Amino acid sequence: MTDADLLKLTDEKLLGLFGKLQYEFGDLVRQYKTESMKNPADEWVILGTRYQISMQVEKSEVLEKILLSRMCKGLSNKVEPSVECLGTPSKMITIPKSKNIPAFSICTTQVPQKEFESIMGFNPSTFKGYNLPVDSVTWYDTILFCNAKSKAENKKMVYSYKEQKMEGNHCLLLSDIKINPKANGYRLPSEKEWEYAYRAGSTTEYFWGNNPDDADKYAWYSKNSNNTTHPVGTKLPNKFNLYDMTGNVWEWCFDIYAEMECYRVLRGGSWNFNDSSLRSASRYGNYPDGRYYGYVGFRLASRPFEIPSSKKTSKK
Repeated sequence: MTDADLLKLTDEKLLGLFGKLQYEFGDLVRQYKTESMKNPADEWVILGTRYQISMQVEKSEVLEKILLSRMCKGLSNKVEPSVECLGTPSKMITIPKSKNIPAFSICTTQVPQKEFESIMGFNPSTFKGYNLPVDSVTWYDTILFCNAKSKAENKKMVYSYKEQKMEGNHCLLLSDIKINPKANGYRLPSEKEWEYAYRAGSTTEYFWGNNPDDADKYAWYSKNSNNTTHPVGTKLPNKFNLYDMTGNVWEWCFDIYAEMECYRVLRGGSWNFNDSSLRSASRYGNYPDGRYYGYVGFRLASRPFEIPSSKKTSKK
């Protein structure tokens, strides 16, 4: 099918074809890993699979560009007009303080791949696409990203650590991590901050209410994801205007998972989990050096933006 033929397709057919390609891509990646481990000497088989993967990525990128172009021009009714087109970095908004949680800022979307790769120089994601959420990131990767993004924007880095162990693009360990609470740079949200941002004032089972049947409006999960992630911000937001607070990919929080002290907390559910994982009380944990291919990402938090004083200066 040529690019001209693709342009004639309806949104529904384009999205269906895009989902199918992403699913096939995941199968090819798993096949490549299996072949590499079983018979690393068989270069022709491995190169053949790599070629198939590259062709799949190329097809997916063409489809994604067409879809994003329609979103940006307002021609598609399948997405919200507030979607950040062409991989624009996520926006930070300030969440007001509650009784027990000081005000803080948080990203409106999960970190997209284009932003992650532009800062880190690599993209670990299983599902490739510049406006898809970055996935397959370790908890340690997120700490390094927060510091690197802070440095790139001349902000003071939040995290410090004594030692870093790397294996290729895989961060294996950061030791003795400390937080500078006064730093204005980027960081992971705490679990309390994350849940407060998720609930957005709600006290129901889900931020939209108690009916799991409404999940399709707000989340990419096992019933509607077609076994892949989707561009950030394409479902309805919560009342704080935060997108994908549930579904698409699980999100790392800074906290230790109390039930297993060697774990770090994950919240929000993902494309391959059912609606139970989308609940406000749903929580998960895993090893911080785990890559968990395809279903773990993150979003950024920081100190709140400076709010101008409302006090009037007295006239002399």
